[in-house]
Amino acid sequence: SFCGFPAAFGGVFLPQAQLPASFNLSARTLSRSDQPHRLVWGKRMTMGSWRSWAFGCILVAALCCIQGQIIGEEGVSEEQLEYFRNIFLQYDEDADGYISMEENLAQDKVIADEEGKPFDEEHSRLSFDRTDYDKDGYVSFDEMTMPRPPEEQCKQLYGDFAEYDGVRSCRCVTGYTADINGTCIKGSTEVCTKQFGPYSDFDGANNCMCKTGYIPDVNGTCVKGATDACTAQFGEHSHYDEGNNTCVCNIGSVPDTNGTCVLASNELCQEWFGPNTAFDNVNNCVCKKGFVYADGECFRGSNKVCTSIIAGSKFDGVNNCKCRSGYEVDEARGMCVRSNKTDDSSSQAPKQPLPPQGTVTITVLEAKYLPKMDKHTKCDPFAVVTVGGVVKKTKVVKKTYNPEWYETFQLTYNESDAKPTEVLIELYDEDVAKTKEYIGHVEIPLSELLADEFTGWLDLQGADGALVRGFGKNISMVNLQVKFSDQLPTIPWWEPILAEKPEWVLHSARALAGVWMLYGLLIFFVFKGKDNGEGEGEGKGEEEKKNE
Repeated sequence: SFCGFPAAFGGVFLPQAQLPASFNLSARTLSRSDQPHRLVWGKRMTMGSWRSWAFGCILVAALCCIQGQIIGEEGVSEEQLEYFRNIFLQYDEDADGYISMEENLAQDKVIADEEGKPFDEEHSRLSFDRTDYDKDGYVSFDEMTMPRPPEEQCKQLYGDFAEYDGVRSCRCVTGYTADINGTCIKGSTEVCTKQFGPYSDFDGANNCMCKTGYIPDVNGTCVKGATDACTAQFGEHSHYDEGNNTCVCNIGSVPDTNGTCVLASNELCQEWFGPNTAFDNVNNCVCKKGFVYADGECFRGSNKVCTSIIAGSKFDGVNNCKCRSGYEVDEARGMCVRSNKTDDSSSQAPKQPLPPQGTVTITVLEAKYLPKMDKHTKCDPFAVVTVGGVVKKTKVVKKTYNPEWYETFQLTYNESDAKPTEVLIELYDEDVAKTKEYIGHVEIPLSELLADEFTGWLDLQGADGALVRGFGKNISMVNLQVKFSDQLPTIPWWEPILAEKPEWVLHSARALAGVWMLYGLLIFFVFKGKDNGEGEGEGKGEEEKKNE
């Protein structure tokens, strides 16, 4: 009812909310699970070809007479109010400021006739009754623009068997699909074949599907799947994928805005999604490493950017925004929430707990592409390794962007300590005044070291979670060897005495040890010489006596 202005009720219609589940035909559009045209957080998001998507929208318009966008339970913008006023005037034929049931039915019938579809009087009446809040038999402009809860909006638009999906769109309840007028009705093969031809079938949930070996043509009718049928819709660089029963772009090509498969390149991807994208030489435009997808383009990844996309998430240093352990994304609210999922022991191995004591042996090998931290000199980097409350530090390597340390440390914890969860390696630049300036860090969860040791390069992340870019605009990296043992090492008795002492104390101890060593050697040689002299005198006396 009120063809075109149910959006005034906070219309729950979006392109991805093509409520009539009967449109969700397998292979109606190019499968983007392997050939994406859009990106989300560095991952690929599927999207239908423009032509098929447009056809879907035409069908939705034909079925539902809806224009507008989701506004949920928020207010209506001035632009939307102006649009609704025009619609209201279209229905209010006698210009008395109210729409009667007769005016509603007459206008709905006119629009249905213009669009060449059958007029559904019952749905028109039900829609009017839901909008008539005061039940006086008339709909005012205020009633028309009054925000509705999402569930009510869905029923207003698509009938009693429609529901809100909890995110941003409506759907038919399980077992129902949309008829030619967009109203949710009991799903059946007859409903599907009437709309999409004899080779379609109802899947028992909400969707009309083309049967195996068949795909929809440009008109939505299920036809025999073949490469010729695909190239007719999506161009010469597409083919029929029999295994997935869909049309796909050939390797090295991607669908353009018209849905036609075209040869891809970095330049093409950057034209579509901005300078921070690249072609992966298969079928995908992807965000470059260190960038995440949001609002149609790739942004430099950071915790701040990820929080703006999904509240509570952090940048993982690659291309994704992730919730911390034990949390999952709530798509409806766009935030990380505590996960209620329980591990299935039959499909997922139990997580191995950390032992009550352990030793982390780490060798900090080298780093490369560190940034210039000082105005007039290169970087003077050193590394700080932390496990729980134990901290170790490497030497400072002067004036270099590619330092080499090759220093090994053993960091331990025992039952009396709080169990650490990760190995933290931080890189700093030493300034002239012996102060330190933060460069970046890497983290290695101890749980990952239980199964196997780690050896290799890791990208440095800044304090905000973004990847650190240094010399030559390359991503700064550090090379490590890390392994974990549940045994504590044997520590010499003197090491705790000397450990964590100021340098002058260590130098004094070494000097004192050297003095005592020299004193001991001196005494040794003095007494040894004296013994030799006495021995020679005694030998000479005996020889003289013998000669006499």
